Amino acid sequence: MTKEFTKKVITIGLPILLSHLLITSFGIADTIMVKHIPRGISGVGLASQISNICGTIMFAFSIGVGMFIAQFFGDKKEKSIRRTFALLLILAFMLGAFFTVLGLFFPKQVLQLFTNDPVVLDIGIRYTKIVALSYIPNLLSAAFSTAYRNIQDTKMNFIIQTISAAVNVLFNWLLIYGIWIFPEMGIEGAALATVISCVFNLGFNLVYGIYSRQIFMARPIDFIDCLDKKFIKQVMRKSIPLLINESLFSIGSMLYIVIFNRLGTDSYEGYRISETIIGVLFAVSYGLSAAVSSMTGACLGANDYEKAKEYGNNFIKLGVYCSVIMGIIVILAAKPMVNLFSSKEVTEASIKIAITLMYVFAVRITLKMFINVLFAIFRAGGRSRFVMFMDSGIMWLVGLPIAFIGYRYLGITNIAILFLVMQIESVIRIVVGLREYFTYSWEKNIIRHLEE
Repeated sequence: MTKEFTKKVITIGLPILLSHLLITSFGIADTIMVKHIPRGISGVGLASQISNICGTIMFAFSIGVGMFIAQFFGDKKEKSIRRTFALLLILAFMLGAFFTVLGLFFPKQVLQLFTNDPVVLDIGIRYTKIVALSYIPNLLSAAFSTAYRNIQDTKMNFIIQTISAAVNVLFNWLLIYGIWIFPEMGIEGAALATVISCVFNLGFNLVYGIYSRQIFMARPIDFIDCLDKKFIKQVMRKSIPLLINESLFSIGSMLYIVIFNRLGTDSYEGYRISETIIGVLFAVSYGLSAAVSSMTGACLGANDYEKAKEYGNNFIKLGVYCSVIMGIIVILAAKPMVNLFSSKEVTEASIKIAITLMYVFAVRITLKMFINVLFAIFRAGGRSRFVMFMDSGIMWLVGLPIAFIGYRYLGITNIAILFLVMQIESVIRIVVGLREYFTYSWEKNIIRHLEE
């Protein structure tokens, strides 16, 4: 790995890593604040299923459209960058509007699919009816993050995300407990704090983007140009497989949650605690994946295939190192991190389950981080159909059957054992992914037929 490569990885990946690390750390602070509300952790976790589905679909659009921004950036086509960003904004608004209506008017119908615990369901519904107002500004802000990431400028996005996350924690404290002049709102206060921080995030992005004249900032004419049939067809051809993948993956994840809930509320609460902690430590994967997509995509857009191959091979090596290190960190951090969630309202059984699950998550994060590097390389070259097979395909063919058979027919009621067995799907992804990677079929220019 050359100095030039290392410098680029740090410049692009580190701000995203730190941004995600701070945001998820603040997310832990949010969870700690609601731990004093009976079943508050489970209720917020339940409500997050809607935003998770919304977020995963937006992730598909961001990756699909983002690969074009990265290659246009490598080819120095600013007009195409602007109209691509305009299309992403339109998609984000439409998606956010749909889930806002779902969250405001049909929260019970959606959330009762995941649990039959009336206390958890009530908390989830109350939280969702308010937090639904954050979906549109949150997805529009995600579009800005995608643009910054793919033009290899992630510093300002890091600053904006950090301030927004701090605003979220501050208003959580003020509104949950009724500090100073603010009313004590409990779980509704946590939801309102999320709405406030998302609106702040979007406002900051708009003001800074316009003031600094970012190259991706769309003009009115770009919103018209982006609706060109040929352009939409080309972008959607790469994005739709990712959208299908994320949709299938979201449904599969929901089915996992259904199974975990069948194992008992303590098991699910323990899972939520450990999953929240892992979200913080997974920041390294987000930063590394962003660098992979941006750097490799720019090389492919500039038709520099040798450099793309060099970067890809370096990222494979780096992925191995980071994966092993993160697995060790999870093992060492298991008990002290889980104990942060201990309170009178969180059962001792939930805490014990969470600690045990952390050791299983050490295996998962080691495998998953390396898989995400492979995914990022394939996406940079437009191999979205193969990623769909690797991700949701293997989940439905391997992961879900293992979970269902293990619970229903083998009688595995210990969530840690069941979750460990489920990691077989990640091993299969690595074997299949590496075999495809070394064919170098991912070295493709996907913007060649799109004119400025």
